[in-house]
Amino acid sequence: MLVEELVGHPVDEPLSSAVQASLASSASARWLADPERARRLVRGMGSVPAIRMRWLAAGREMQDQLVPALAARKGAPENSMEVRLPACVLFDAIGVAMERWVWQDEPEDVAELTRRALHYLRIDE
Repeated sequence: MLVEELVGHPVDEPLSSAVQASLASSASARWLADPERARRLVRGMGSVPAIRMRWLAAGREMQDQLVPALAARKGAPENSMEVRLPACVLFDAIGVAMERWVWQDEPEDVAELTRRALHYLRIDE
């Protein structure tokens, strides 16, 4: 999973680079091997309320799992805003990039959309 992959990256590596590399080498990359199937699945998950709620809950669980890794990277307490806020916005940015990707008639590269989403966050500054 993404969080386990991210933990393996050096703490001095820019966070956006570590997240992109983790996405490329995690189960996400295998899941995206069939992009049309992945797009259909994400569309379905977003349009069925019960499934969407579970998807959002899973995202929150991953945010919570990410907190210790970010705390170690930043040398800050896990309950600090400087740790918790990036944990939240990272997954939201990835989610927004995915949603944009699945609803485009001619989809852009999902990795590029994710890179841009992370860039907009300016998490490396």
